[in-house]
Amino acid sequence: MSIEDLIDACQDEEERIILTKKLNEKLLRLNQVKKKRNTSNSSVFKDYQNKIHNKF
Repeated sequence: MSIEDLIDACQDEEERIILTKKLNEKLLRLNQVKKKRNTSNSSVFKDYQNKIHNKF
């Protein structure tokens, strides 16, 4: 099960929109940081990505 699956299962349309927006913002930020540091294979970024996914 993924974060997207959980968001899709949300019955409240407004909350689904808010959660989708938050996820997109966090993924965008993660990608910006990865690009800036160019170390996408490091364990630090994998930990950061896991923390983001766990927050949802």
